[in-house]
Amino acid sequence: MPSAAAFSVLLPRTDRLDALRIAKALARFLGVPVHDAAVRARRSCGIVAEGLSEDQAKDLAKQLEDESLGGWVLRDDALATVPAPHAIKGIELAPKGFRPSLEGALSELIPARSIRLVAAAAIDRALVLDIVLESPLRRLRVNAERFDFRCLGGRMNYDARNNLRELARSMCELSPAALRARGTASLLSDKRGEPLSYDTLDDLDREERWLLTIG
Repeated sequence: MPSAAAFSVLLPRTDRLDALRIAKALARFLGVPVHDAAVRARRSCGIVAEGLSEDQAKDLAKQLEDESLGGWVLRDDALATVPAPHAIKGIELAPKGFRPSLEGALSELIPARSIRLVAAAAIDRALVLDIVLESPLRRLRVNAERFDFRCLGGRMNYDARNNLRELARSMCELSPAALRARGTASLLSDKRGEPLSYDTLDDLDREERWLLTIG
């Protein structure tokens, strides 16, 4: 007998990442106090739950609806995936694309239209920037402490955060239609608070999968 399908519950829009309301919905669904659901809510990053039965998923979606957040129920295998990241140490910017430094040498020009998602994050003390490409699906990762920012020219300075912001801005300018993670939005607006922070790389992966699914 084939195993029963598993289901996920997602927020349908990027402006509904309200951790408190997610926590309230999760608390009712799980039958626990709101403060016990708070960490799970914060780390949901748009995918509130995975691996549920269909009935469980519909119940959780109803709890999210009651918080005016909305809830999409999808089979787990319908969620977008992200490939393992490929670390890059440099980029050459061009008017219609960019050339990443792969294996110590610049690769071919990647057209701007291939940029699907720009995701900045602070994890512990590390600042990273993921550039997700399509056709074929690839993920390039910049670690700010180990990246050559000379591609920024006169915009380069000695602060890793500022350099990462300028690089993220360049990627978004190349592809204005690219999806942006909440960390990217925070970085570009130069806010230094919580929205740029993720507990783990798994949380960043989760948000990227969410954005690629709903986008």
